[in-house]
Amino acid sequence: MTADLLSFEAPFLIFGGIALALLVATLVVLPREAPRAGRSVPALPAIVRSTRSGIGAWAAAIILASACVLGLIEVVAPLDLDARLGLSSSAIGLLFAASIAVDAVLAPLGGRWGDRRGRLGPAVAGLVLSALSVLLLAVLPGVGGTAVALAVYGAGFSLAFSAAVPWLDEAFGERERGLAYGVQNLLYAGGYAIGPVLGGLLLAGEDADFAYGLTAAALAAGTIAFVIVSRAGAEARGRGRLRRPG
Repeated sequence: MTADLLSFEAPFLIFGGIALALLVATLVVLPREAPRAGRSVPALPAIVRSTRSGIGAWAAAIILASACVLGLIEVVAPLDLDARLGLSSSAIGLLFAASIAVDAVLAPLGGRWGDRRGRLGPAVAGLVLSALSVLLLAVLPGVGGTAVALAVYGAGFSLAFSAAVPWLDEAFGERERGLAYGVQNLLYAGGYAIGPVLGGLLLAGEDADFAYGLTAAALAAGTIAFVIVSRAGAEARGRGRLRRPG
């Protein structure tokens, strides 16, 4: 919308100015921290240990996949909407803004759900909604259908992240929390870089509906595998508790 109202360069200049303002505010407002005592853990062994199995591995996979799907949708959907419906960049921006608003509203609710009842529920719900939303982008007609599909996507993205981020934090532990969030950003950036490239390749070879269908199928397969492994792990833990001597 800013590009339509002002110029193509305006959004980049605005966000660049905001980043500089935040940098100055950070240097002025935030207190200086003293170096922490204690032996530091080498980064690579800590990352491998925390993400090679269990909740750390699933958290890493969910973050990577969710960011990849986001990058794919942000390439495929605008081009598809322009080709099918002739929407302006402002209209497409508003549709995505509504999706982000759903994400923002549901994020604290998903986090609360995970705190109270465990993170498996919001994780599975988020993955299911993400798969459904990509399928809806292919089948629902018109601007209204696209708005519904993107709203569902925002809900799925929000719930999946509200489970995956705490899981990743817990996998690393208290002393490595900064490293955990650094790995989270690395996974997000990696997925967000892969998604647009994959989306462009799928559009070059096929069409938007094919890209949507393949993405939905991949998410559905991953969700099913996640549920099966999670149930098997829960049953194994239950048998282990039963075998403990009273």
